[in-house]
Amino acid sequence: VMSVAAMKDMLMLPENRPAIRLLMRSTMAMAGIPVAVYYFFFNTVLGPKGWYDMSDDFNWRVNYSGFAAITAVQGVIGWHITAAFRQDNADMAREAQIKAQLKAARALTPTHAPSKKDS
Repeated sequence: VMSVAAMKDMLMLPENRPAIRLLMRSTMAMAGIPVAVYYFFFNTVLGPKGWYDMSDDFNWRVNYSGFAAITAVQGVIGWHITAAFRQDNADMAREAQIKAQLKAARALTPTHAPSKKDS
């Protein structure tokens, strides 16, 4: 079991900040978007004077709004997975670029100082 101090140290590492930022965005989206979709469908799409008036059938109106919210949850999860893979790809590309720059710098640096024998 990790201590609170160890978790705090891990969260504060600069290389973990993009992952924490993505997690916080996803958490906020997971909390807000499905609720917004539910009420949008319940009040605007299926409500009285809505696009499809189901105001006389409360149960089906709740069900369809719930199904729309569940679909929104799936969309947020898909967005999170896509963003995480893109973040990993960007990190790998950045590491490959740094390795290539280091390799090029090593190739330009002489491996030994010239001696009198080399002259």
